[in-house]
Amino acid sequence: MALRLQPLFSPLLVSSTRKHSLDEEKYTRPADEMKDEVKCLINETTDPLAKLELIDAVQRLGLKYQFETEIKNGVDFVYKNSSDAWLFDDLYATALRFRHLRQHGYNVPQEVFARFKDEMGNFRTQLCEDVKGLLSLYEASFFGLEGETIIDEAKALIHNNKFEEYRGREITKLGQKSWPCFGYAFALEIDKDRG
Repeated sequence: MALRLQPLFSPLLVSSTRKHSLDEEKYTRPADEMKDEVKCLINETTDPLAKLELIDAVQRLGLKYQFETEIKNGVDFVYKNSSDAWLFDDLYATALRFRHLRQHGYNVPQEVFARFKDEMGNFRTQLCEDVKGLLSLYEASFFGLEGETIIDEAKALIHNNKFEEYRGREITKLGQKSWPCFGYAFALEIDKDRG
């Protein structure tokens, strides 16, 4: 008596798998087209700030692995082809550039933030009104090296009482998703309840 083995896959399952792969192709083609569009955007953008903002958005979406070459080339472009003139007195742009260049291994001196200090060597008080710039500065401060006093002072500025005054007014403009990185997630819930 011979044993008859059952097939591992029924014909119904095989046809279902084939149909599934055809459906999958329907979605992968538009996704590939969108990836190509993003690659073109990163490659063709010549404004350094716009290029860094685009790279930042791609990384925040968790898509860095999809665009590693374009991101590297974009950061290289910003490092090699842009002067510091476009950063003048723009804390957000300076911190964004500092963070991305340091993140990709470039030696950017902490002194790029010295232009935001007053004659006494303290960060200017009006910086506390620039919440977007301070958030960017806070993120950049994590790429500071040991012994970089300006970076340490910048991080301390974030937690300064003057900054506390402005965060309540500006929070709706930036959205609550940015604030947990400051450690204010619980405090915000209390602030919202107080109206």
